[in-house]
Amino acid sequence: MRRPERPLALALLVLAGCTDPVAPQTASDVVAAPAPVATTDAVVTRDDAAGSAETAAIAKVLAEVAAARQLPPKNPVQGERLARDRVIDLIMDKAERDLPKGVLDAQGDLLRGLGLVPADYDFVGGIYELIRKNVAGFYDDDHKRMYLLDDLPGPVERETLVHELEHALQDQHFDLAGMITYKRGEADRITAAHALAEGDAMATMFQVTMGSADALTVKELRIAMVASVAFTEGGSATPRVLQASLIAPYVDGFRFILAQRNKGGWTAVDEAFRRPPTTTEQLLHDDKYEAAEPAVAVPAPKPPEGEGWLERDADVLGEQGLRLVLEQWSSNDEAATAAAGWGGDRYAVHHRSRANGDEEIASGWLMVFDSAKDAAEAATLIAKTQPPCAERANLGPLAWRRDGERLAVVAGPFLRRKDGTVVAAGNCAAAEARAARLMR
Repeated sequence: MRRPERPLALALLVLAGCTDPVAPQTASDVVAAPAPVATTDAVVTRDDAAGSAETAAIAKVLAEVAAARQLPPKNPVQGERLARDRVIDLIMDKAERDLPKGVLDAQGDLLRGLGLVPADYDFVGGIYELIRKNVAGFYDDDHKRMYLLDDLPGPVERETLVHELEHALQDQHFDLAGMITYKRGEADRITAAHALAEGDAMATMFQVTMGSADALTVKELRIAMVASVAFTEGGSATPRVLQASLIAPYVDGFRFILAQRNKGGWTAVDEAFRRPPTTTEQLLHDDKYEAAEPAVAVPAPKPPEGEGWLERDADVLGEQGLRLVLEQWSSNDEAATAAAGWGGDRYAVHHRSRANGDEEIASGWLMVFDSAKDAAEAATLIAKTQPPCAERANLGPLAWRRDGERLAVVAGPFLRRKDGTVVAAGNCAAAEARAARLMR
């Protein structure tokens, strides 16, 4: 079974994912397998004189994937096997090409301000370290090429190869790159498209390696992936919200794909790629997908009062992102129920430089629910663990406020000093006043 790849960032925001995250959105796919399956006779090697034999071996598996998925290849797929560090270099290179400078850092500051990652946690470094320890391969939609690690056992290679070849077929037929390339302000749409692609690749992988696209239930897949990430080397040290956001596109996407297959087989899945869900709300609720229910447009939260604030990032978390945040303050089922009333949202991360080189960071998040009752349900859940405002020694105040169908959360400001330490730079009076202003 594949282990997820994107830094929450853009998976939670994607915060799509990191990794991909989240996360941001990279095009890499980290993979792994908990159980043996039949090994493949396609061996992808980087430096092998028998290049034509390798191409033929890949083509043989590609034909197998295409037949199972009922999606004929338009072009051959090239691939090679690389050392782990080289694969990580390629993933990071792609992230740098796709994401504007500073976006992942700003998303880390959002999670830090919300108290979802420790104040001193190296957000970007932690994401890539987790990937480095778990990566098995990825498909680069820029260069139309897939990569596998050179140390994979046969069962993992088989699953990885099938999964990545399905991504290649998606790209050939539906322009995968165009669907998931980062665009500021479209994180929720990209997250939904990412989940669609990963869910399809999971179902195809099960079809080829286990004989049935629904060989696992959604619940079984979730349990397996949670265990896979949590018990990986370094996994337990990764904040829970990042683990959950890495898994979400695969599990939520798999659920969506199974629903489409139940409706009309692979033909319905193809139609979903031609008309992908435009929000994670549509991804999570089949009736809202069928109705093409749009998100409520929400303005980006303004910065705290004062001069010099600059917006570093502003985007939409979506229903999936709201659920992932609420999961940190409640159970998974409670979070899913409360998040189901989501209508629209937008967050913003602002920075302000001081003359001595220190930097202030503040975040704001405004949500609009389908009804006042839905907003009250989410607020009640938050209130179980979060007071209306709490002053924190390092991250500053965290305040929330509900008014009718609207719910606002503000975090900070906190101060990041030149030496890397973090201290509070605000108080509850200012934070509560800002939360009230966001409602206007």
